[in-house]
Amino acid sequence: MAEPFLKIDVQGDQELSRALSRAKDVFRAEHLQNALLAGALLVMNDAKRTVARKTGTLARSLHVGGYGIGLGEGGGHGPDTYPYRNIGAGSDPLTVQVGTNVPYAARIEYGFVGKDVMGRRFRQPAQPYLRPAIRKNEEAVVAEVRRVLLIQLRAAVR
Repeated sequence: MAEPFLKIDVQGDQELSRALSRAKDVFRAEHLQNALLAGALLVMNDAKRTVARKTGTLARSLHVGGYGIGLGEGGGHGPDTYPYRNIGAGSDPLTVQVGTNVPYAARIEYGFVGKDVMGRRFRQPAQPYLRPAIRKNEEAVVAEVRRVLLIQLRAAVR
């Protein structure tokens, strides 16, 4: 049998194997959600700065949700203690949502013409705050998600 044309001998393959094993842990759902959450916070903060204000309730109500990790609030920790966790439907671990639980939020974002549930007539022009924040921060969100993933990856392989 002829000698192989190229032979590669990896030195320290056990350390490399351990580092790669730790690195794969970075791509578990909670680590990916951390990175997505960091990007979503950029959008949320910009929307809070630009939303039309009358009382400030809508701005205060904007939050990030739809993720499986809990930020904790009121002394509790874990996913069930954060009151704004679920903005809408969906249990995809790679989904993070920015939104609000205020019922009139869509009227501000999209405008409203017609009668409300109380029979009052409105001709309310749109004052978008969320869609512009998403468009304005698209590149920054991608950069932030990438930055957080790299930090987690570097920490994992040390």
